Amino acid sequence: MILSKIANFKINIEEWNIIDLRIDIPDLGPGSDAINRHTQYSNPIATVKKLNIEGVGAGFTLGLGNNLICSAIEDILGLWNGLTLKEIARESSTDIYNILSNPRQIRWLSPNSGVNYQAVGVIINTIIDWIGKDEKMPAWLMLTKVTESEFRDFYACPLNLSHVMQSEDYLFKQNNINYDYKNLAIRAYHTTWIGSSAKELAKEIILINKEKGIKLFKLKIGKDPDIFLVKINELKSILPKEIQLCTDANQTMDLDSAKKFISNADSLDILWLEEPFAPDNIEAFKKLLEYRNSNNLRIEIVSGENCPSPHVAAALMEAGIDRFQADPCRMMGLVDILLVSQLGRFFNVPITPHAGGSCLDELSLHISFYDQVQNNFNLEGALIENVGFCSHIMKFPSKVLDGMIAPPLHPGFLVGFDEKIIIKFQNYKKGTTWLKL
Repeated sequence: MILSKIANFKINIEEWNIIDLRIDIPDLGPGSDAINRHTQYSNPIATVKKLNIEGVGAGFTLGLGNNLICSAIEDILGLWNGLTLKEIARESSTDIYNILSNPRQIRWLSPNSGVNYQAVGVIINTIIDWIGKDEKMPAWLMLTKVTESEFRDFYACPLNLSHVMQSEDYLFKQNNINYDYKNLAIRAYHTTWIGSSAKELAKEIILINKEKGIKLFKLKIGKDPDIFLVKINELKSILPKEIQLCTDANQTMDLDSAKKFISNADSLDILWLEEPFAPDNIEAFKKLLEYRNSNNLRIEIVSGENCPSPHVAAALMEAGIDRFQADPCRMMGLVDILLVSQLGRFFNVPITPHAGGSCLDELSLHISFYDQVQNNFNLEGALIENVGFCSHIMKFPSKVLDGMIAPPLHPGFLVGFDEKIIIKFQNYKKGTTWLKL
């Protein structure tokens, strides 16, 4: 249903509006990490109004460049104006997925990645939100109903994955929700920020544990293992024993510093090291994983939030990473999440979505529940990130109760923003829409 409806959704650029939304966040405040000490969580927002229904979609950036995605969205809508994706594919004698991944001319900027992929992701996520509202169904539940024939019509055999998975390797199980899905829940973990001292982190962690029941917390670390190992030791001396930690280096390590860190991590009971390297640095990941395995270390090596495409995701999984952190605004949104979820099942790699950003707490829930119901079937072991400090701007904020997050039940995908936020929106050509944290 959902893929067929995307394929037959007619683009009329007059029905669309694009907003450059940014949040003013203090230096070394929420969102800070080793490579971005001053983030301004930002979203290229698209809306489409058709048949008295408004679809709302979002991408995610850290500020500068948000306008580039807004402009690319408008350019791509212009290419497709007046047509459906199915009609464009027929005219080009190709499949629909190929039309999405290769928008004419703009593809040259960065084939299968970058601004064009993220812009297409915003467009598709907006259309999915509109379809969900029209069908009165949340996006994740619609995705579980994708049939094999519908998948084949949309994707054919994804070109850049043909060396990894053959046609028969894709799994489809419709109507496998034969219980009350409203009672499903996935365990949350909470992310902290690099600008906080060990004592400040301890205070935050103890408070979040008390308020939300979360027991796993992510720490931002940098390229010098010694500095952060000392900080983690101090933190653990303050925290209750039941609190567990994981770490995120935000692509700032080289192979030697990553090896040094993981060599000391098991004694601190650190669950994982996230993003020691850029996601496309596959050889570095392979060598770190080989070192981990040969030294019988327990720590997991994970990545994925900055992954540019499904074939880079496949390379990371094939290399042996322990979790893939799919992001709803990376790659081409949910149409690539379907492929990544299939890859996770194929390689037996858990999908643990990234949600560290505005709109992501709400969007990433759809990844988790779709993936668990459709492909990976391990609700007890599943995890999803929760940040929470931007959720107040949403119409239906994500909520953590007793350490768990329930599935989104409102029709659509992003669904929308709080009315107090919507009245501030202006078209990106008129300027940036700024929000205070």
